Amino acid sequence: MANTTLYNPASLNKEDLISSFVVRTKTFEKIYKDIKGSDMHYPEKHYIIQGQRGMGKTTLLLRLKYEVEKDDKLNKWLIPVFFNEETYDVNSLAGLWEKLLKYLDEYFETNGKYYDYTEQFIDAADYEKKCFEYFIEILRQNKRKLVLFFDNFGELFLDNLRDKEKRRLREILMDCNDVRIIGASAVVINDLHDYSQPFYEFFQIIRLEGLTKDETFELIGKLQESCEEDRKIDLKRSKAKIETLSILTGGVVRTIMMLYQVLLDDADGSALEDLEKVLDKATPLYKHRIEDLPLQQRRIVDVIAKKWDAVSAKEIAHEIREDGKNIATKLVSAQLNQLEKNNIVEKKETNTKNHLYQLRERFFNIWYLMRYGRKKDKCKVQWLVQFLEIWCDKDELNKRASKHLELIKEGKISEKYALHMT
Repeated sequence: MANTTLYNPASLNKEDLISSFVVRTKTFEKIYKDIKGSDMHYPEKHYIIQGQRGMGKTTLLLRLKYEVEKDDKLNKWLIPVFFNEETYDVNSLAGLWEKLLKYLDEYFETNGKYYDYTEQFIDAADYEKKCFEYFIEILRQNKRKLVLFFDNFGELFLDNLRDKEKRRLREILMDCNDVRIIGASAVVINDLHDYSQPFYEFFQIIRLEGLTKDETFELIGKLQESCEEDRKIDLKRSKAKIETLSILTGGVVRTIMMLYQVLLDDADGSALEDLEKVLDKATPLYKHRIEDLPLQQRRIVDVIAKKWDAVSAKEIAHEIREDGKNIATKLVSAQLNQLEKNNIVEKKETNTKNHLYQLRERFFNIWYLMRYGRKKDKCKVQWLVQFLEIWCDKDELNKRASKHLELIKEGKISEKYALHMT
């Protein structure tokens, strides 16, 4: 699978996405059962699918959209709309209705009639209200209702609304039976957990956890179907390796797919070169993961990642200074709770109150060290060894070493990787 489809499932055609959808099936069935079982005579339940980047949120939203489209009963009255995670032009409530009117123009092939009609509302004090009422009028005229699958709902949209707009949207979603929202978010949306906010406990939250070992095995099996016969691996013989894959990646779907592509097809044993390829592929995913975090949490992740082994809040606080002073352990603990909710770190409980924390996805930790560790060349070798110890058994390490020596003798491996691997 190309990088474009790894990072943008919407670039897959409908048939390919449906046929490759083998994980998150229970979550899909749960939400789709709700959609199919409701006639929207009354306001319906709204969802937020929450999970870190690469967990399959976008693919799940698209799979739901496509199922509505092909359901002969639903598609007669329900219009499914998908807003991707780069929908940057919807940052207000009025902007939402404008975007949906443009979509209806395409859906009903009106040549822009619906959106153009809103020009007469410009400069009106209640512009947003007029746009919304007109949008609902169009739906009712066409005897349609709408379900909006909104990726990155929190960061792209909800976080940008003013308090007045949030209260207004909540009232609409509570009273209106013409529209429902099924959103997704890579981070915890604080508004949903803050008692003082309009959307406190409003959405039903569905959390996407990392794939289990069995689900990882199932995903690898599906990936094999598009593989050339001579490159396929023996799944039964590789069961332990696939289980390791699940541990290394924390069950993150996108990372599993990247590691499978590069590592399981490793023909020449040049592991560092292969690892560099995986790290390059993973960089957009992991950079986003870091950049999504508030500054204080980034600093905490930096400390945890560079330690590698699980570390306490007190130890983390000792490593971070502000204005010449170590930050308070209580502050670190509060931020660690948020990082745990967002599946960035995991807590290792101890017999005392001083629990330990490490990065949840071990390959993310390897990426961080390879990219930001001190004394780069030394770190590369050190963390490659850690990686291989996890990834390979003793016999396989010996085979790799022998293969590596052969390639050096034959001049088939670059000096850079010959040095690192020797």
